[in-house]
Amino acid sequence: MATEQTRNILDHTRDFHQRISQYFHHLADSTQRQRVKLLLDYMSEHERRLADCVRDYEEAASASIMNTWIQSSSCTDAAKLLDEFQLKPDQPIEDVIELGLRISECALEVYRHLADRAEPESVRQVFLNLLALEMESQKQFAQNAGRLADL
Repeated sequence: MATEQTRNILDHTRDFHQRISQYFHHLADSTQRQRVKLLLDYMSEHERRLADCVRDYEEAASASIMNTWIQSSSCTDAAKLLDEFQLKPDQPIEDVIELGLRISECALEVYRHLADRAEPESVRQVFLNLLALEMESQKQFAQNAGRLADL
C-alpha cells in the first residue's frame, strides 16, 4: 500500500467517479435498449454527482487536511474495475445493476480503509463523510435500479 497526501487521494477518488460517469454515458449512447439506457444515464449522472461532492470536499478542506499523509487503498483504478467486468451496450439490465453495486462496494471499501487509518480526527471525518455519502448513494441506486428492473 502506498502513502499519499489526502489531496492526492481525493484527486484519485474524484477521477474514479468521473471516469465511471463517462463510461456509463458512453454505454448509454451505445445501447438501443430503453431501460438499460435510462439506467446507464442515471448511473452516469449519479457518478458525476459523487465526483462533484469529492471536488467540493477538496475545495472546502483546509491545507492541513489536504497535506496530511495517509496509507491509501488500491481500489480506485476505474479502468481496471471496468475492464474486469467488460459491460456491453446490450447487456441485461441485471448485469448493469451488478456493476453499479460492485463499483459502489469498491468505493465503500476505500472510504472504510481510509477512515480507519486517517489521523487526525479532522482527516478521518472527511473519509467518514464520504463513506456516509456513498452508503446513502448506494441505497438510492439500489432502490431506483430495482424499480427500473421491475418495469
